[in-house]
Amino acid sequence: MDYFVNPTDCLAMKNLLEDLYLDPLVSLTEPKKGAIISFFNFLKKEKIRTKAAAKVWSFVLDSGETVLIHARESARTSRFRLSWSTEQKIFLLSHPPFIQQREIDSFLITHQVWIQSTLKKTPEDQVVEVGDTFSFLGESWTLKFDPLRKKGVWKQGRELVIGQGVSDVNKAIEPILKKEAQERFKSWSAQYAEQLGATFSRVSIRDGRSRWGSCSASGTLSYSWRLGLAPLEVAQYVCAHEVAHLKEMNHSARFWSLVAQLDPSYKKHRAWLKREGGKLKCLSFVNKVSVSCPDNLA
Repeated sequence: MDYFVNPTDCLAMKNLLEDLYLDPLVSLTEPKKGAIISFFNFLKKEKIRTKAAAKVWSFVLDSGETVLIHARESARTSRFRLSWSTEQKIFLLSHPPFIQQREIDSFLITHQVWIQSTLKKTPEDQVVEVGDTFSFLGESWTLKFDPLRKKGVWKQGRELVIGQGVSDVNKAIEPILKKEAQERFKSWSAQYAEQLGATFSRVSIRDGRSRWGSCSASGTLSYSWRLGLAPLEVAQYVCAHEVAHLKEMNHSARFWSLVAQLDPSYKKHRAWLKREGGKLKCLSFVNKVSVSCPDNLA
């Protein structure tokens, strides 16, 4: 494990350690006691960051199924914490320093039921290929490929046209879908805010996979562009949810009454998102068409 302390901290520790030097024939004086106390207070006060290499290994469940565990020790945690990364398709385990392997194995064994349950709930990857249609913001879109175009993606009506040489279709398409989502989510948010007599500072669109939306203390409303892949009324529910937070930064009965005021069917829409939302997080766009460059363009 490597320890990283800035130069100022190093000098302070050096001075303290020099003060701590004790001659075996000299009794422990009050100044020396004070130096010792200062040293330990320094250790408590200063946050010495540790950087430990993450470990990835296979763990075999009682069912015979093998799962990947990505473990990293953290000086900031005092207990085990296990989570599932939908994007990476791997379990993430953080644990305190100086933990032995047998303790980690014991923790995983006692959490096998949760691991298996999580795997069962994890939806299969959803893929949109060239020629496929997909719903976005309540409208039907088509993914197309044009080998005569140079590298890039173009929006033509409700068609997304991929040019030759685009290696990461998701990355190329995302800005276009974010822009579409920005306009619609901002409009819905403004309508809901007006109904509640609330105001917001701005609307931010991200590729959030852990949260569908959020409302900051400064009044910034953030939404995942992937909400556009959900039914229109479900996306509108999330807007209503976040706008309600402008009035109530909690999930109290008062908060839910505001949500109901904006979306009377919010319970149904919320249930859909819990049930089907994982599929939207796993959706990706790909181009499996392989076309050689025409002679006249070579």
